[in-house]
Amino acid sequence: MADVTDITGETRSSETRVSAGYVALSMALDLPREIELDSLRSISLNTTNFAGQPQTATGTIEITRLVAPMQQFVTRYWENPDVLTLAEADFRRDFPNYAWNGEDNPEKWGRQDFTRPVNFNTGAATKVDLHGGSMSTGYYEVLLKTKRRLRRIHRNQAHRARVWDAKNRATQFRCAGWISGKKTPRTRRDRPPLARRRRKNALPLPAGPRRQSPDTPLDRRIGRATGGNACAGK
Repeated sequence: MADVTDITGETRSSETRVSAGYVALSMALDLPREIELDSLRSISLNTTNFAGQPQTATGTIEITRLVAPMQQFVTRYWENPDVLTLAEADFRRDFPNYAWNGEDNPEKWGRQDFTRPVNFNTGAATKVDLHGGSMSTGYYEVLLKTKRRLRRIHRNQAHRARVWDAKNRATQFRCAGWISGKKTPRTRRDRPPLARRRRKNALPLPAGPRRQSPDTPLDRRIGRATGGNACAGK
């Protein structure tokens, strides 16, 4: 923070915050966890110093395809246990649609041997094309590498993304049991069989107390006994 006073006696103050660290460059890749295939053609990449000021950098983006399991797992409604109390065979028998020990975690999946590099230069463009005409649907790991003045290789945290295709409906859902949000007209045949069976064999509602009409034999007898005045004797 600095205060400066000019010849007229007016004082102006300014404050600047500076962050210090071992890595002088910060890289931000705008890659969500789930992205449509065609959206990979234009991904934002910004490089700044720790003070938030733009910093030109060149480097390489390494794209590696992850080997996803053949089975699609349902998302857990509870946290993963620290200690596995059920044997794998028992767990898969009782919960066949859930992962036993992190099989649905992309960080534990294998990686293909082939890695496709994509060069970038933020001084010339802040958009990168990760598609390159050779991407397909699936899970990928994206790692950024760059070199600065000290010739050290700087790496940021690896990004993992699931790529889906708008033209392929089967790739639009991440786990088993998901349904589309598109509304479709329904008919009587679309109703579950159990609901149809319940409606067909529905039990009658319990009958309440029978309400007598004002012209019942009992009312006529009371009317004759009271001379036509039902409230007599009160």
